[in-house]
Amino acid sequence: MQEETQRSYLPGIATGSTLAANVLGFVDWNGDGKYGVEQNYQQALGGTPGFISSYRDLANREIVLGTHTHQDPINGQDLVLSLDANIQYAAEQALADGVKRDNAESGSVLIMDPNTGGIVAWADYPSYNANDFNHTDPALFKDNIVGSVYEPGSVMKVVTLSGAINAGAITPDTVINDPGVLNVGGYRIYDWDRRNRGNVDYTYVLAHSLNVGAMKAMQAEGHPAFYSNLQAFGLTKPSGIDVADENCLLPPAADKMSDSQYATASFGQGIDVNMVQMLAAINVVANGGKYAPPHVVERVGTHINPVLLQPQRQAISPQTAAKMTAMMQQVVQHGSGWTSRIKGFELDQAGKTGTSQIPVNGQYTQDVWASFVGFLPAQHPKFTMLVVIRKPHYPGADRDWTLNDGYMTAEPIWKTIAQSLVVDWHITPDPH
Repeated sequence: MQEETQRSYLPGIATGSTLAANVLGFVDWNGDGKYGVEQNYQQALGGTPGFISSYRDLANREIVLGTHTHQDPINGQDLVLSLDANIQYAAEQALADGVKRDNAESGSVLIMDPNTGGIVAWADYPSYNANDFNHTDPALFKDNIVGSVYEPGSVMKVVTLSGAINAGAITPDTVINDPGVLNVGGYRIYDWDRRNRGNVDYTYVLAHSLNVGAMKAMQAEGHPAFYSNLQAFGLTKPSGIDVADENCLLPPAADKMSDSQYATASFGQGIDVNMVQMLAAINVVANGGKYAPPHVVERVGTHINPVLLQPQRQAISPQTAAKMTAMMQQVVQHGSGWTSRIKGFELDQAGKTGTSQIPVNGQYTQDVWASFVGFLPAQHPKFTMLVVIRKPHYPGADRDWTLNDGYMTAEPIWKTIAQSLVVDWHITPDPH
């Protein structure tokens, strides 16, 4: 008989899955961490094997007078994670239900504490059983939250307008003319509905997700300032999240981007991010303008994660963050975020929808990424959450692809999970 040890993972919501499999990863038969936290913290978790060294005779008996050395094994260190198991379960349940309802290819949910950058929940569907990795399709090991990139669509307008406001190029009340189309770099670029809206202010632009408005805001501040703003929000480099295999497709250098690339980037197309990068950028608004480095591990043994000890970088002013928060509240109250409203927080939550077409071989298709990001209470957020649904086919979408928009697919999932957070964390609206 030989004694063996094996890591055991909690069951997840979906049949044949374990809880938070895509962020935790698993330990293989050799004791090596694969994927996620297990791989990234292999050295800390694995410890150091012990050994005995001595001389033996031909009968394999130890020579007592010979040299004898030994070292006791050193156990691996414990990790303390920022994940909340109850919220993780709620996220996995709502996500699985939503992906099935919308006949989507897959979906992901990421929830963070905007004040610290800690990951509260990290859910992918479909997922896998980390206790039975040897009989799992390896394609399921790939994590979609940090291991894949996507075009964020109109969620990027939060970053674009925040930068233009911070630069003094616009205000929420600045009025522009939006004819529904703009000529940039030899291309005609349209609003999602191609309507001539006439004179509108930037609060209306965000609430109704107008591409022309985002492009004009970018033009008002200029290319160098726009690119600097992408840098300030952490979108020109990897997030540095402490999970294995972060995938990034970074934008070209500032002087290598064309006019049309700048234009489409302003409303989230032709620019790629992973979900950790995107939610960390939204956290800037929710965190009073400061960038909080994202992380999953709070402590390794008795040592606090160094990112928690570093001063947070001021990306935009607190005043700009407050103005953008108010604009995002209007998205929920009067714009595309209306289906996300939580009872009691109708005037006290902020959000933004996103829809972007998925390119194949350099051409955009009718398939989309549909997303919604939001936080509450608006003035003192307890959490931020980003939901991304890949290739949804909402009932009726065969006739009208816009039915796959974030408000039809991602928002209901966001709302269900947010309701669990409000109850579980005893969140109350800010006093007015």
